Amino acid sequence: MAGRRGFGRLRKGRSGKWQAGYTGLDGRVHYAPTTFATADDARIWLRFEQRAIEADPESWIPPKERQALRDANLPPLLSELAERYIVGKPRPKPLRPTTEANYRYVLERHILPVLGGRRIDHITPATVQQWYESLSPKRPTERAHAYSLLRSIMQFAVDRPLSLIPENPCQTPNAGRVVAKGKIRTATLEELQTIVDNMPERLRLAVLIAAWCGLRQGETMELRRGDVNLTRGTITVSRAVTRVAGEDPIVGDPKSEAGNRVVSIPPHILPAFKEHLK
Repeated sequence: MAGRRGFGRLRKGRSGKWQAGYTGLDGRVHYAPTTFATADDARIWLRFEQRAIEADPESWIPPKERQALRDANLPPLLSELAERYIVGKPRPKPLRPTTEANYRYVLERHILPVLGGRRIDHITPATVQQWYESLSPKRPTERAHAYSLLRSIMQFAVDRPLSLIPENPCQTPNAGRVVAKGKIRTATLEELQTIVDNMPERLRLAVLIAAWCGLRQGETMELRRGDVNLTRGTITVSRAVTRVAGEDPIVGDPKSEAGNRVVSIPPHILPAFKEHLK
C-alpha cells in the first residue's frame, strides 16, 4: 500500500513495516536507510528531512551518504543524537510519556529545523549562540526549555561512554534559566469554595483533594476507592495517570519515588469523601 501526503511518499511493505522516501534536491528519489514500524514514525522522518532541506539546503546530504558517514564512525547528526538521547540514554527510570512527548515537541519546533542536519562536532558555541538569539524572546519559557534540552543532549555526547565531542558547545550564561514573571497568588478559602460549588458534582471532590491533600492532577485522577481509608483518614498514593495528545491515558507510577506515599485527609473534608463514596 502506497500513499502520498505532502512532502515525500510512504509505502507499506509485505512485512507490515513502512518505507519513506522523497525527491531530493538532486532530482532523485531517496529512501530512508531503515524501515519504520508505523506510518507516523515514517512521517516524522520525512518531516525532519523536509525541515532540514528548508533550513539549510546547501548542506543537504542524501540519506545514504549520511549513512556512509555514520558507518565511517564520524560524529552523528544532532537529529540522530537527539533520538538516541530520548530512547537510548541509560536512566534510573524510563522517561514518562508526557516528558518524551514534550522533548519531541521542543525538538521539532525549536531545535531540529535549524540544527538537526548538522554533525554535532560542527556545532560550536557561536552556532548555539546564533540559534539561541533566533528564538523568540517573547516566549522566554519555551526558549529556556529549548536551550536546556539542547544542552542536555550535547552533554550526553560529551560524557562517557560516548565521548563524541570534547566539550559542550552550550555555554551561554543563564540561557536555560526560566525567570519567574511574578508570584502566583493562592486562591482564598472563599474563592476555593466558589470553585468547588461551580464544578460538576462528580468533580468537586477532586478539587478538594488537590487543594487540601497536595496530590498532583495525574495522582488525583487515578485514585480508586481502595486507595481511601475513611477509618484512618488517609489516602494511599501509588499510581498516576498521564495523558499524551492523540494517545490513550497511561497508568503508571507517580512522578518520583517520593510520590509513593500515604497522605492524611484533613477532617473538615472527610464528609465530602463520604458523600462522594456513597
